[in-house]
Amino acid sequence: MRRIGRPKPGRRGGARAGLEDFRVSARGVRLAGLLALSGACAHVEPPSGGPQDLSPPFLVRVQPESLSVVPGFKGPVRFEFDEGISERNVERSVLLAPAPGGVKIKKGKRSVSAEPRRGWEDGRVYHAVLLPVMRDLFGNQVKKPVRLVFSTGPEVPSNRVAGRVTDRITGRAVRDARIEARWLDGEVAYPSITDSVGAFELARLPAGQYRVIAFEDRNLNLAVDPLERADSTAVSMGIADSLTLRLRLLERDTTPPVAGLAAVIDSVTVALDFDDYLDPEQPADSIFASLFEVPAGPEVPVMRVLHGFEYDRQRVAAGPAPRDTAARDTAPRVPRAPQDTVREVVPRRRPGIAPRRPAPGAREAPAPAPQAREERAEPLPQRRVYLRLRAPLAAGSYRAEVSGARNVAGLIGGGAVAFEVKRPPPPPPPPPPPEKREP
Repeated sequence: MRRIGRPKPGRRGGARAGLEDFRVSARGVRLAGLLALSGACAHVEPPSGGPQDLSPPFLVRVQPESLSVVPGFKGPVRFEFDEGISERNVERSVLLAPAPGGVKIKKGKRSVSAEPRRGWEDGRVYHAVLLPVMRDLFGNQVKKPVRLVFSTGPEVPSNRVAGRVTDRITGRAVRDARIEARWLDGEVAYPSITDSVGAFELARLPAGQYRVIAFEDRNLNLAVDPLERADSTAVSMGIADSLTLRLRLLERDTTPPVAGLAAVIDSVTVALDFDDYLDPEQPADSIFASLFEVPAGPEVPVMRVLHGFEYDRQRVAAGPAPRDTAARDTAPRVPRAPQDTVREVVPRRRPGIAPRRPAPGAREAPAPAPQAREERAEPLPQRRVYLRLRAPLAAGSYRAEVSGARNVAGLIGGGAVAFEVKRPPPPPPPPPPPEKREP
């Protein structure tokens, strides 16, 4: 067992500490009995006579040593804290991989341990992630996840894959998304989670072919369900590779986009609204649009189709436009959102305790690559495209037909929409001449 921190000031170790813990428990039992006999209602309160405990549990030991090679390992992975921990959330406090048969998690007075239900296998690299769900008896919660990596055979690799998870529609970072690097045969999945800015890191993976999956585990069943937003990509990892990924969560969709509304923006611009978000990465010239005057009028030439973000850029570049009597754009705009990662075993130092040099192999995980956090702004999906016409529209009835539009799920659709262009109202009559006054 590797000691990686120091207990709180005033704590004693050894047999005497165990004896003091036992005496505290005995006094607690006697007090509970007296309260039960008297019919009083008991509730947990911080002990009087000392400062209030506002610090979360502090990790002081792990087993086995981080980055160690332990052939024939038998015991459970164990995380020990400097104080008693609550039973709340213990059953989902540790992610362990590979563990195809599931994980057994147990709580001690000051520790939590985990092991595969089918036992440890030789020749494997194991990852144990302690999630930030543990609390002490006063409700103080651990702030950041901790990762412990060790091997039962081969040397621990030095590779790394990092990235960021965002919402595909809004561009906002997704916090607490579950990340898995799965072997392509599906047998093994190495886990992680995203931090407060959507960043994640998976390091020290066995070399091979993986599918990296990000998803919102809303029901906490550790599996991707049909109604949960997800994204994935295939990667190839060598023992010393370093990769940066971008994953964008999106709900599953099985229907193509359909055009449903048309709006006249000005005399040479018509907007078509779809019932789904369109893929901004699709070249707009691959979307085909035609415009006809009805019932039997000529075709109105369409000069160009623009995505919503392309139209916005052109309008900004052109500056304020003169008022057009045909129509004005009243479409709502999709708002752009403004823009802590799993660390290895060493915990944060408590105030008042001198810093310790980290043990070999037990060090803070490197921060995600700058690419994962400093992404260039990318266009967000919108439901609207714009048709630029070669000539102004006259008053009358029209029909717009569109095809080849791709939604964010990759499905192709289109549709036909009818609309009217009304005659502009006549100009107001000139004001009457002023009356002449007699002298």
